[in-house]
Amino acid sequence: MPTFLKEERLKSRKQIENLVKQGEIIYSPPLKLIWQKKETTYKNKHREIKVAFSVPKRRFKKAVDRNRIKRILREAYRHEKSVLWEKNCSGKSLLLLFVYVGNKIISYKEASEKMKEIIRQISLKDKKNDNKPNE
Repeated sequence: MPTFLKEERLKSRKQIENLVKQGEIIYSPPLKLIWQKKETTYKNKHREIKVAFSVPKRRFKKAVDRNRIKRILREAYRHEKSVLWEKNCSGKSLLLLFVYVGNKIISYKEASEKMKEIIRQISLKDKKNDNKPNE
């Protein structure tokens, strides 16, 4: 059974700010994904995927609601991340930031469907970028 380990969480404020400024956006309502492919660092010679989840306080005033949505999104990601690992064969690291932009609390079923769709879009865009010749 796949797990969501502490090492897989994107926590660095600097990395998140950089990701928001320079990352590509995939929009699939009610989710928005900001993602970026990076070269692996000298410390981490292996590929890695780091993920963060965000629910704006402006849309959901109660922390209970924000936490519930993040919990649902994490669970949906946890079930789909093996597909993402299989598709990320290029040896580079992926940084992912899922932002919930809906106005109501999402069901797990809907979150799972959206997560599958977004991961499919990442793999399609990733293949297009890998097939481009280096200039």
